[in-house]
Amino acid sequence: MKDETESFLGELRLSRHLQSIAQVSALGLAIALGLSFIIPAHVIIEGGILSTTPALLAILILGLTLLNILELLGGSGERGGIHALIHESLGKSMGFIAAWSSFAANLLLCAALLNSASRSLAVLLPEIGAYATLAAVGALIILVLINLFHLLPRRGMLTSVLLVLLVAFVALLVSAIPSWEPSSYSALSDSSAKNYLLAVASSITLFAGLEAITSSRRRILMPQIRLPQGLWVTLLVGGLLLIAVQLFVPALPSFSLQDEPAAVVRSLAGAGVFRTWLTTGVAFFALLLAASECMLTSARVLYSLSRMGALPLFFTRIQRPFRLPPYIFSTLTLMGSLLILLMPFGWLIEISAGLFLVLVILVNFAAIRSRQAEPERRRTIVIPFFPLVPILALIFSIVLFFGLVPVGLLGAAGWIAIGSVLLLLYARSRLLEAQHGVTVFGQDPKTERREGAFRVLVPLGTGVERRFILGLANALARQTNGDVVPLQVIPTADPLAIQEGRRIAEEQNTLFKWSTRESAKNNVPTYPITRLASSVAQGIKDTAVEENCSLILMSWPMETPEEGTRTGRIMDPVVHSAPCDVAVVAYHPKRLSSLRTDVVEGQTDRDMASPTLQINRILIPTAGGPHAPLAMRLALLLAREFDATTQTVYVTRPDATESELEGGRQRIESTIEALREQLSSLPQVDASSTEVDQFPIESHVVRAHTVVDGIVQAGSESNLVIMGASEESLIDQVLFGALPEKTARACPTPVIITKSFRGLPRFWLRRVWDGFYQSIPKLTRREQAKVYRGVYHGAQPDTDYFVMMGLAAMIATYGLLQGSTAVIIGAMLVAPLFTPILAISLAVVRGDVRLLWIAFESALKGIALAIGLAVLLAALSPLRSVTHEITARINPNLFDLAVALVSGVAGAYAVAREDVSTALPGVAIAAALVPPLGVIGIGIAMWDANIAGGASLLFITNLIAIAFAGAITLLLLGFRPTPGAEQKARLRVGLITSLVMLIAIMIPLAIVFIDTARESQTYQVVETTLQYYEETNPGLDLVQLDVSESDGEVNVDVTFNAIIAFSEDTAESLRNDLVQALDRPVTLHLVSIPAEDIIIPSPE
Repeated sequence: MKDETESFLGELRLSRHLQSIAQVSALGLAIALGLSFIIPAHVIIEGGILSTTPALLAILILGLTLLNILELLGGSGERGGIHALIHESLGKSMGFIAAWSSFAANLLLCAALLNSASRSLAVLLPEIGAYATLAAVGALIILVLINLFHLLPRRGMLTSVLLVLLVAFVALLVSAIPSWEPSSYSALSDSSAKNYLLAVASSITLFAGLEAITSSRRRILMPQIRLPQGLWVTLLVGGLLLIAVQLFVPALPSFSLQDEPAAVVRSLAGAGVFRTWLTTGVAFFALLLAASECMLTSARVLYSLSRMGALPLFFTRIQRPFRLPPYIFSTLTLMGSLLILLMPFGWLIEISAGLFLVLVILVNFAAIRSRQAEPERRRTIVIPFFPLVPILALIFSIVLFFGLVPVGLLGAAGWIAIGSVLLLLYARSRLLEAQHGVTVFGQDPKTERREGAFRVLVPLGTGVERRFILGLANALARQTNGDVVPLQVIPTADPLAIQEGRRIAEEQNTLFKWSTRESAKNNVPTYPITRLASSVAQGIKDTAVEENCSLILMSWPMETPEEGTRTGRIMDPVVHSAPCDVAVVAYHPKRLSSLRTDVVEGQTDRDMASPTLQINRILIPTAGGPHAPLAMRLALLLAREFDATTQTVYVTRPDATESELEGGRQRIESTIEALREQLSSLPQVDASSTEVDQFPIESHVVRAHTVVDGIVQAGSESNLVIMGASEESLIDQVLFGALPEKTARACPTPVIITKSFRGLPRFWLRRVWDGFYQSIPKLTRREQAKVYRGVYHGAQPDTDYFVMMGLAAMIATYGLLQGSTAVIIGAMLVAPLFTPILAISLAVVRGDVRLLWIAFESALKGIALAIGLAVLLAALSPLRSVTHEITARINPNLFDLAVALVSGVAGAYAVAREDVSTALPGVAIAAALVPPLGVIGIGIAMWDANIAGGASLLFITNLIAIAFAGAITLLLLGFRPTPGAEQKARLRVGLITSLVMLIAIMIPLAIVFIDTARESQTYQVVETTLQYYEETNPGLDLVQLDVSESDGEVNVDVTFNAIIAFSEDTAESLRNDLVQALDRPVTLHLVSIPAEDIIIPSPE
């Protein structure tokens, strides 16, 4: 092992997924929020305790315990939960008991949370109350399937969902304050010592949140900082939630001692329908979220036990199509179902509390033992007044454990007894001893990192650019008194066995060793790192964060001749979401390998293929932009290192006038002035550094047909071109925009493209967009070709198309004339018009003029056929009444636009993704393209411009919105224009034209929407006023109400059944009430129908 270690260079690290304090805390707070719905009710109903003192005492005990946990974490490995800390300090037997207890406690708590979730749902849907237990089992199975197949978006969404639930829950508590009745406490109070112990022990279940975070520490970025923060946030915020519920809920008038699992939900729901829906929804999803986290913690513990040898190894096997070990989740499903079906709700909480107390006792004892047995153990924090803190926590925990009710005490003891038998008969001989400390592969660097130093991160590949990229990094580090961090990333599945990681890293370590020798020759501090990560891009970003890097220097081989080619899955996410400045060296491998190489003693043949640096002239285009200052700074640093000449260039047209040339010279002068300002701010490396006034800076105006040609012409005489990145374009979706990419592909010399870090707001906006964009599946080229062929064939105006279009138009027209919704839906399903419209979207995205004309031809001919048949059928039909199905399609508004946009997205997605193609019939119904055409034809046949015009507006809205939304969706799915500037221009023109048309169509829709909203508001005010009048005047019954507006006046036609006849004065009073309510003139037409109120009693 020693030889193996010494042969490995640098450090081997694992990339993490939880990168912020909010993400870390969310793991524990999800459980804490769920516990807020069950623990206070259990404490009040089972123990009769209304005081918040037990919760405060539980928080104190957990706080003391957390101090001990944090001390142990400093010298612990990076795997396992709190049971791993016990394993390291107390040995394998106590570690097994701790893991066994943690597994059962979390599973019991999961069962209790699911039980409460199903009972809470019954508050809203009483009919499922009789099947609440089966519903809880069903919820458990659903959670297992979701985790096994990763059916929901990635777990980064947990923070956002939890934040919404927390805000809603706090809002419910605050809104219930006016109903608070403290006098209700006296009827429930029971302050016996036994019940206090029960209340404190029940609140100890908050420990589950701490265990959930600790068991996930391997997924936390910079755990030495974020793990303690997350644990404290969980304890304090979770404790406040328990205290708040314990304080307010029992004093609400709707609180009941019945139905313990849903008592909190019923209390907060009150009597209002909206409040009931909101409370039930928040509780249900919060409880499910908490149950899911408890289940995952149990799964992690089982996985850990299997890795430790305590359980058979087949538990850890992952088989397709599962994303997680199926045997573990099968075990959880079986045991969890039995617990839900057979064990009462109160027992689940009490036994889990007992097992969590076992964990608390063991971890505090481990803290005491560690100080005695491991005096040299690394500790990031040292608890003062040792051993007072662990002894206090230990005493409190032991008293609480033996103060449990018999169910909790016997249940916990019984489960530990079962674990002890398993330990003696199977696990004891197979358990591995704990490995202490952080696993470091290779030689741990002796030199400490310099705080605040300029640090260049260099991800290394195996190509010919290795020496060139490292030479640039060393030059930048020398000129800034900085460091170089060479990085190799090994993409691996997570979790990965450490020995397997060592094997892969050693196989790829030969070239990596060379990088240190190269940097050592330049006296540059170098810290090589090998990282295991789920992706190369993630490994680069994680290292940049951990090492506090100032610059990421990456290579970009120009191996593909096509313009617009994405740089790949590695560089795209790094450049878009890097936490620091980025410089990408674009080069042509063949041209780079042809450069002259200096032979160095001891250099291998393979190293000799890598060119050494010879930089005499550096070109800086005067393009400007937000990233230009970084380009200037790097150019000056490299020029000073290699004593090179810096040249600025301005490109103008071949036929430029003298005034244009003068503008170019002024642009160059401003660039030179900016360069000299940058030069004066550079750090002085030694006394021989070039003075500002003596620094060689040249300027040149180049005449060329394009900017790219001019830069390439000037760059052919330079060794290096450095330019700032242009702003990214959603339309292009090319990493550095059009100009830098074209320049890099055309220029014979390497081109460095820089992108500066522009602050956290832009960084996080970019991260949000990248997260959304990356969550959308991308089609492969083969899939795109298949979709293109299908859409192209479906858009052809052939016989089948016209037959189906004609049949759909006939069905729709007859359905409209009859007012039959079912018939109209049938027409929507038959109509093939959606495919040509989607073909328009695809043609716009690909810049395909031929497909665009075919699609337009098919759509126009189909539209003309549908309208013509509708006119003919309506003219021949004896039924020409305006049915409700017709009137529903002549007043479109913004809601219709929203439906069309969503339909376009759904249609394009369903056509592109075969897995969801079954949704196409539903999309056709939602799009509703043919019925508006039928209404247009009916309007023309009836010579009614209002009908025809309104339906035309609706159809045009659907057409434009579906085409625009479909184009955006196809872009997000990976479709791009075919190579060439003309196709890109067509894409821009097509999208801009669609957007302009969409905005134009929104204007009349918004006018109609505003009018409709105003009419609806007027109707509601009139209706409310009349209902109030009806309630305050017995003997009236509102029968009919019609409200219309004309010339700024409201016309109200109302009919009452009245026992007492209306007088003119009464009607005048009612009209005045309406005028006051509407603040507008009102004309009232009141019809009073005489009525008699006769009551005949039942015979005795």
